[in-house]
Amino acid sequence: MNFYGNNQKIAIIVAYGSDTISEDLSVFNKKFNLQETNLQIVYPQGKSGELELEDMLWVKETTLDVQWAHALAPKAQILLVIAKTSSKNDLLNAIEYATKNSADIISISWRFNEFKNQYLYNQYFDNENIIYVAASGDNGAAVSWPSVHPNVLSVGGTTLSLNQEGKIIGEETAWYNSGGGISKYFDKPNYQNELTGKDIQYRSVPDVSFLGDMSKGVSIYCSNPLIKDNGWLTLAGTSLGAPCWAAFMAIANEASGMRIKNIHEELYNIAKNDKQHTNFNDIVKGDNGVLNAKDGYDCVTGLGTPHFDILLKSLLSKSSNKLY
Repeated sequence: MNFYGNNQKIAIIVAYGSDTISEDLSVFNKKFNLQETNLQIVYPQGKSGELELEDMLWVKETTLDVQWAHALAPKAQILLVIAKTSSKNDLLNAIEYATKNSADIISISWRFNEFKNQYLYNQYFDNENIIYVAASGDNGAAVSWPSVHPNVLSVGGTTLSLNQEGKIIGEETAWYNSGGGISKYFDKPNYQNELTGKDIQYRSVPDVSFLGDMSKGVSIYCSNPLIKDNGWLTLAGTSLGAPCWAAFMAIANEASGMRIKNIHEELYNIAKNDKQHTNFNDIVKGDNGVLNAKDGYDCVTGLGTPHFDILLKSLLSKSSNKLY
């Protein structure tokens, strides 16, 4: 049986958005023979004014997140929640809107450097019925919030060796810009007790990984005139990993017939008991400038990248309502 995220709502949280997102998504769908998207676009705080030059990246971010969440979970509803500005408060208000409007998964591809009082915002990530997924950042060995929050699935980045036809010809390794490290403020969650080392007392990130290398990225279509070189573009970063893992979570929810809760415990338990690394591709080479990938969990690529079908079966084996 195949699953495509049916009856799931993925909320994508961005700032500013892109005025051409609907039209661009149609071009993207036609190119890759995808069904039209169940896309809802909301501006809870109203639209922003004219964008500044430094805000242009949000146009690409919006396009990447929506198109690739849809590509991997084509029957999921996409709720695009656009914050008025990129301020912490506006983005958190957008998360609150998604929570109140029954999102099953919330995808976050933005980051702030972690800060001492980040626990004051725990309320935005404490809904046990929602899977929160966030990029670990594209700044190398650094810890980013909100991906560092213990209830958020933090996604790091890898790179691939590809030939001219785009086929994988070598070993997957850590991407040098993959965000990761050990929190200064969040205590080590129980799910990391057996995999991150007894001497580590604080939360480690990322939890998992996906392709992040910008030079080996994926295609998006963006016609927004604010982008100088618009049209077909290639993008990646941990910003790609967040919506792709969100799509995977939508498929897992659909297949299990329920919202999977405690996703961290599920994934870490699967990895802990998987001595042959059949559920994850364990990344053992490469670094992010400071930290090295290694056998088992590491603070560059986490548990690794998913072997999608095998990991899905493992997740469903723990469900009392298996459809697979």
